[in-house]
Amino acid sequence: MMQNFKIAAALLNRFGVRFTNNIYSSGILEIIRERMGLENNLANMVEALNMNRRSSHFENICADQNNVSFFPTLEYRDLILFALGTYQIRQARSYYGEHVRSQGRYIIEVNRGEAITQNEHNLRGGSGKKTLFKGKIKSRHISRKQYYVYLLIENNIPGRTGILEYCCSCLVGRGAL
Repeated sequence: MMQNFKIAAALLNRFGVRFTNNIYSSGILEIIRERMGLENNLANMVEALNMNRRSSHFENICADQNNVSFFPTLEYRDLILFALGTYQIRQARSYYGEHVRSQGRYIIEVNRGEAITQNEHNLRGGSGKKTLFKGKIKSRHISRKQYYVYLLIENNIPGRTGILEYCCSCLVGRGAL
């Protein structure tokens, strides 16, 4: 086994591509350092209001209709920094293919303020009108498992600053924002 390892290492040293820092690495590290000690207030609110089990605070909207014009416009750089890298962006096409409904629609639920107003004092950022989005994501590992993704935005604020908080009901989605 050691001989095979030495041969593989020699081949990598001779023909392998050297790793270089991504142009976004310093920005990603800065975001991680800023948010490492923060509490996930949105995840706390979702848990306290049992939002994963009920939809009474939400209404369905379709992503293909132009009824979310107040959503922040994100540049490609903003998406990379928001996702802390390109992995999720590369996965987006396959996720979309798995979740698209008939006639090319993907249903998203939106709360235009009821649950948010009740819990405003716990949520970070912004002083304007907020909107909470809820989406269902199928697990990539367990076929019958669904996760809920929440995204709290401040309306009409461009870029990443318009995204105030976010969380997911998956195992690692509760991390600090």
